[in-house]
Amino acid sequence: MAKISKRLLNKHNEAVNMLKKEKLNFNERQFVFDNYHEGAGKMNNLISAHFTPYQIAKSMTFNIAYTDCFIDLCAGIGILSYALLRQEEMSFNKKLFGICIERSTEYYEAGKKLLPEFHWINGDCFDPKVIEQVRDLMKDKKFSVISNPPYGKQVKSNTEDLLRYTGSNFELKAIEWGAMIGAFDGAFLIPQNAANFRLSGREAKYKPVYDENYKTKEYLKFVAQTGLEMKANNGFSTDLIEGEEFGPTWKDVTITTEIACVDYDEYNYTPINQLTKKEKTSEPLEKEAIQTSLFN
Repeated sequence: MAKISKRLLNKHNEAVNMLKKEKLNFNERQFVFDNYHEGAGKMNNLISAHFTPYQIAKSMTFNIAYTDCFIDLCAGIGILSYALLRQEEMSFNKKLFGICIERSTEYYEAGKKLLPEFHWINGDCFDPKVIEQVRDLMKDKKFSVISNPPYGKQVKSNTEDLLRYTGSNFELKAIEWGAMIGAFDGAFLIPQNAANFRLSGREAKYKPVYDENYKTKEYLKFVAQTGLEMKANNGFSTDLIEGEEFGPTWKDVTITTEIACVDYDEYNYTPINQLTKKEKTSEPLEKEAIQTSLFN
């Protein structure tokens, strides 16, 4: 990420100072979400954080079943949870139960101050202790996962004994995490080239939504090993409308993304630690998974 401008750094510092207050009002909370800049810290290149623009965050909330009971995975400072909170405040005013999991202590501390309504966990989502805590909190509940995870292979986590997917793409690991934890469904903001469909970008309107050519070797490996398939969202493009009245866009990055959805409840997913030795060494899903079209 490039060095941020002096104007953006000043806005970021103002947001950081606001977080020192005991309690934030609505306008202060909104200011922090709009101006806290992930590029201002020294560690961001290591954790590959790109906070979700609010326009996209709002769109993602319409793609999960349980907006009142959810896990915000790789939460950053909590913009996805904030979008869910605002949605419920403006509609049914339900009492929400949300878990926000964030590895960066800096973002975790900011998120806790911004969204004390939710349960925050500071740790690696693949840490067995974190997984045990989440399962205890979500016991006997139906819930969804929503996430803008780190992209690609930059962020490392030991998932050898946790996931069936053996690749290194973190966004695919995050998607399987939802199945492993027992979620009903999930919505994930991922790079377009990791998705099996096209809805976003200037060229998308000239292309079919689904095409076998979109399925990369890594995606096919993921499907073969896990049995899970992504599907397109409810028709939302992640193209952002420019202008202050629409809120901030991406900060210092240009990336085409898709909102990928997974209905875990439709799959007979078995976590790797529950597979027999024979099942672990064979991949009976491979041919079927690769040949299956979402139109069938």
